[in-house]
Amino acid sequence: MKIALCDDILPLRRMLEAMMREYEREKNVRFQIRQFGSGEELLKQAGKSTSILI
Repeated sequence: MKIALCDDILPLRRMLEAMMREYEREKNVRFQIRQFGSGEELLKQAGKSTSILI
């Protein structure tokens, strides 16, 4: 599963990723996680077929 974390507060993004990594270990699943510091940055790099949930 691909997950994009988008927030302008870097420590918050890092905390959320750490929580997701812990979930990966507990449930034996794997995520592809990318971080973005702004909505603009996310939209620039998102493909046309990307689903964005807010």
